[in-house]
Amino acid sequence: MHTPGHTFESSCFLLEDSNEKPLCVFTGDTLFLGDVGRPDLAQKGDITSEDLAAMLFNSLKKLKKLPDGVIVLPGHGAGSACGKNISLGTSCVIENQKATNYALKIENEDEFVKAVTDGIEDPPGYFAHNVALNKTKYLLGSEDIRNQLKPFSAKEAKFLLDSDPNFYILDVRKGDKFDIEHP
Repeated sequence: MHTPGHTFESSCFLLEDSNEKPLCVFTGDTLFLGDVGRPDLAQKGDITSEDLAAMLFNSLKKLKKLPDGVIVLPGHGAGSACGKNISLGTSCVIENQKATNYALKIENEDEFVKAVTDGIEDPPGYFAHNVALNKTKYLLGSEDIRNQLKPFSAKEAKFLLDSDPNFYILDVRKGDKFDIEHP
């Protein structure tokens, strides 16, 4: 489902069973638990946050038509800057969102636009950098970046973390191994 509003490209993906019965929807940055995607991060040309919010209002109508038992699987959780106040949790059913999500309760487009654009904090400092990275060829699955990845000892990693503010660690160990180090 094309669901513009957070960005022009925003899409949700509906998973259906073999009888085309909707089971769950991967909502990306369109719908979060208790919130919706910010309409101010991907403005282009003369398009305003209010324009994107109006698109988001219409996109959410599609999600509100889903059967109540469809599981919502958003792209971010509580603490993400992609929403104003995302609730705790990783999933729920659309029925709960229809009942509790402030944005899904608003039926008037002008009221919706005002509600989702009021009180938005400035984008995080890293946001522009991440957007630029996402638009380059240096994607994690690309050969270019895979050739640059190498394991570090704990001592090497600590040294790099302490000496280079632009150094990041991506811990890709399996969950059971990760849990041992990060209880």
